[in-house]
Amino acid sequence: MKRAATKNAAIVVFVESGMPVPISERLGGAGRFVLEFRHLLHNSLTRTGACEAFDIVACGAPETLAQLPDEHVVKAPFRPDPFWDSYEYGKSVACLLDPSVTSVLERYDALLRSDTDVFLTSHAVKLIDTDLATDTLFTGRGGYCNDGVAEKLDEVAQREGYVASKIVRNVGSTVFGRSASVLRWARTTEHLLRVLLTKDFAAGEGEWPGWYRGVSLLYAGEIAANFHHAGRIDRDTFHMDGLSTWRKPIPANCPHIHCWHTDDVFSKFWWYAGHYDQLPAPPDDGTGANYCFRLAMLASRPS
Repeated sequence: MKRAATKNAAIVVFVESGMPVPISERLGGAGRFVLEFRHLLHNSLTRTGACEAFDIVACGAPETLAQLPDEHVVKAPFRPDPFWDSYEYGKSVACLLDPSVTSVLERYDALLRSDTDVFLTSHAVKLIDTDLATDTLFTGRGGYCNDGVAEKLDEVAQREGYVASKIVRNVGSTVFGRSASVLRWARTTEHLLRVLLTKDFAAGEGEWPGWYRGVSLLYAGEIAANFHHAGRIDRDTFHMDGLSTWRKPIPANCPHIHCWHTDDVFSKFWWYAGHYDQLPAPPDDGTGANYCFRLAMLASRPS
């Protein structure tokens, strides 16, 4: 798990193999998350030049990590606690806290915690020039504080002893900051996530768009971010989690684009299904949707 000494930042992701999808047959039989890592995240890392500034620290089972490329990738074996089998999203934070993974991450000055269904943009390298002296946590934006959710989050924070002096709502799951700060956020997020799952959602799932178990990771992350970084959460300097459906130029402050659940271009689900295979590559016009489409398809379409 040795890394290049010249890099001081890492993108950390959890990689599960996932079930094969229709395009898997012609791409070596890999599962959906391995395909996302190879053709979305890693492909964009190398094509944008972000690899000059970032490693990717990939956490997962050894047999999954063996399916990933080696270039610019630090492979950190991780076996999740069975507790997370009933809430898969928790693995993406719990992996940072495994002692063997933490020891790798502590070698870097800065960390970007993200996911595999992400495209880096040419603006990702701007993160490296960020002044982290103020211990600011840069985050994406969520959309989960609906129908009394904010009040419930305040109740949990009060009950568990994580009251913040200043609160930012709808904190996204993507975070960037000092390595020590991101690890501290992850530690508190993981603890609060366990609390939410075992106490607050023990009797039921709730219902979206209200209080809902499915977004417990975001609930826990918001409480943790506000507790540790009250007044120092920044969602404006960088537009984290840009949209893969953007029909506008990618903003100059957008380091990466996230694939949400959609059937519009670019849709990861349509990509999985092979629906884009026979379509011509769209123009390289700088729009978010076409950028994602071109990167995914030029790397993975049939020859």
